[in-house]
Amino acid sequence: MRYKILLFLMLAFSSGQLFSQGIPDEITLSGTITEQGSQRPLQGATIYVEELERGTAADEDGFYTITLPPGTYSIRFQFLGMRTKTVEVDLRESQQLDAELAELEMGLDEIIVQGTGFWDNLRGVVTGVEVVTIRDLEQLPQLMGEVDVIQSLTMLPGVQTVGEGASGFNVRGGREDQNLVMMHGAPLFNSSHVLGLFSVFNPDATDSYALYKGHMPERYGGRLSSVLDVSMRNGSFEDYTFGGGLGLYSGRFIAEGPIIKNRTSFLIAGRGADSGIVFNLAGKNRDLARTSLPLEIYNSNARFYDGNATLTHRINNNHSLALSLYGSYDLFQYSDEFGYSWNTRIASLNWTGTFSENLFSDFSAVTNSYRSNWFTPSGPDAFRLGTGIRYLNLKETITYTGLERAAIYAGAEWIRYSGDDETIEPFNELSAVDFSQVNKDTGREMAIFAGNEIELTDRLLVQAGVRFSFYNQLGPGTKFRYSDDQPRSVSSITDSTQFSSGEKMVDYSGFEPRLSSRLILTDNSSVKLSYNRTRQYIHQISNSASPTPADIWQMSTSHLPPQKAHNYSIGYYQNIFGQNLETSVEFYYRNIENLVEYIDFADLFLNSQIETELITGRGRNFGSELSVRATGGRWTGWISYSYSRSLVQVKSEFPESQINSGEWYPSNHDQPHHLNLIAVRNMGENSAFSFNFTWNTGRPFTAISSNYIDGSTTVPVFSDRNELRTPDYIRLDISFTIADNIWKNRTVNPDRRISDSANFTLYNILGRKNAFSVFYQRRPSASVPASYKLSVLGAVIPSFTYNFNF
Repeated sequence: MRYKILLFLMLAFSSGQLFSQGIPDEITLSGTITEQGSQRPLQGATIYVEELERGTAADEDGFYTITLPPGTYSIRFQFLGMRTKTVEVDLRESQQLDAELAELEMGLDEIIVQGTGFWDNLRGVVTGVEVVTIRDLEQLPQLMGEVDVIQSLTMLPGVQTVGEGASGFNVRGGREDQNLVMMHGAPLFNSSHVLGLFSVFNPDATDSYALYKGHMPERYGGRLSSVLDVSMRNGSFEDYTFGGGLGLYSGRFIAEGPIIKNRTSFLIAGRGADSGIVFNLAGKNRDLARTSLPLEIYNSNARFYDGNATLTHRINNNHSLALSLYGSYDLFQYSDEFGYSWNTRIASLNWTGTFSENLFSDFSAVTNSYRSNWFTPSGPDAFRLGTGIRYLNLKETITYTGLERAAIYAGAEWIRYSGDDETIEPFNELSAVDFSQVNKDTGREMAIFAGNEIELTDRLLVQAGVRFSFYNQLGPGTKFRYSDDQPRSVSSITDSTQFSSGEKMVDYSGFEPRLSSRLILTDNSSVKLSYNRTRQYIHQISNSASPTPADIWQMSTSHLPPQKAHNYSIGYYQNIFGQNLETSVEFYYRNIENLVEYIDFADLFLNSQIETELITGRGRNFGSELSVRATGGRWTGWISYSYSRSLVQVKSEFPESQINSGEWYPSNHDQPHHLNLIAVRNMGENSAFSFNFTWNTGRPFTAISSNYIDGSTTVPVFSDRNELRTPDYIRLDISFTIADNIWKNRTVNPDRRISDSANFTLYNILGRKNAFSVFYQRRPSASVPASYKLSVLGAVIPSFTYNFNF
């Protein structure tokens, strides 16, 4: 039945093209671009037809398609760090042309900051997309001494965090849980190590990433704001390679090579860190806004490890299988006061097949388990509180390129979310805490999707698609009914219904149309438009400014409907000065329904009626982004400025269920102004200097505005929610990189030379004590709590890393 639906969708999207197959002057050239040896797809590789000065770019699977008139052409395939390949083609009928590109040995002076590339900047149909390779990032300042995917995101327009110590990131004013972050096809429920100082992506095992912050292709769903799809590497099919890196805070290794040459390959990578020295440096330079209250950052400890393993097998020339595994563990302890531990386990099986020169298939089965603990290790109430979520996904995508001027694709996916029971237990034998448990929800999401990319004219390209999603909350569970004439609370429960295991408790569904278009204005300029409808069926529940590892993932229920958003964006793109400067300006608007907020003083943990602590409202995100990227010459880099607003409104017929009297107010992530300047100076064949300057508006917070006396008690009065702001965030980093020089002319054996590099970075060279948050604590001689500023990394943080490969 599923394939009948897919066939129907494919025919529906292609029906408008069937009448054009007889047109003799339009021929489709398509294929896949991969790296020679490893066969990894080269996302963002460019295809350029020299005679027509026309080109396109490969997608995340390395696949490309382009429509040309009959004739003989020189087709040029290019990718950063790879040898350019030119193929002569006599094009008389639609055909498939694959290309394998070999790695290019180069010095640092030959590397440029690529971003999405010239042709993708102008000719790509998607707005707000950034495609970046690990090689692009190697010269940039590195916080912990290694290339970091998440840190690099914050250097892009429209992407921010609330500061050091924050897990996740915010895209165009969205929340952290509104980003779909994917590894091996699995969504990550925590993308950070050490509370944001490292990302979960080992740079040695990572190939590239694509960030979709404007248009979201229909194959992605379940989130409102953005998609970060990180492509991990496969092992080499030809040669054995060993490498790694050793720094002040972390170490890592990687091994890869063929098991059966040109048939089966493996890749194993591991990483570990003990970052207590970072907090020691930061703590000794701590700054408290009003007194010398002893913050125990310098006694804090943080460590993690993670590992990647991939086994890839070529069944034949048309079919391949890949098994990928990932595991990680984190521990963070803030002195002897509190701490977090969390772990992730991912297993992914992916099959790709080519049935003909025009028909391709991609099937994946993915499982992910995330578990976290929050604990206090001392005192009579020492406890350990655990929560988690398990994820299972099956997905099939079919692509057909046999139509003139068009490529269509369709697919289906099935997802199961299972919340782990929330538990609290004594931390040790001296604790007076009793064991308690709250059962969590189970949800099932299904979707079918289809899309059609059609070149209407040489200048106008349209990508149209739709996604239809279904969601069920499943038993076992209890559905509570509340009185209609008072706010939801335990005391307003009027009835309840029990559901057995697997029984449907609530259903939601809806269409999610996706549309994007590109119009070429001149040879060097274009305009792009997009509209997306998105739905999100799970929510990260938190009443802190930034998510913590212990936050709860809550399924949609009858009282917590799915979040929904309309996303609009428009952009103008122009390349100038001989294509050495890529410029763009984009405007966006997002309207959100059913945005989850919490009531004042919400009690979210171990609450079987958690909906009594939550309320829903509306969200509104809008802004603009300006970017100028230099891609040629000794100086490369980019400057970007974003104006971004993120507003929330919660209205209700009950005053106690409103926030700020029902008026619009800034969200926790509303930082209107964001400026980034990144510059890389190539200083010769093997060395480069770079710096990064960042300025953000401070984030909103709620403060004590006054107090009153009630008998013998002084009662604080809080301001409206998020009425005040922390000081602006300002940071300057510098970095120096030297490559292929330390062991130059020394060999391990006659056929193998060590390739190595070293990076030295000074993070926050100004030593600015940027406020992560403002908190309140009562001083012994005062009746009213005083405010204090917490700066997680309020010092200059040096790092040094030696990287090697042989």
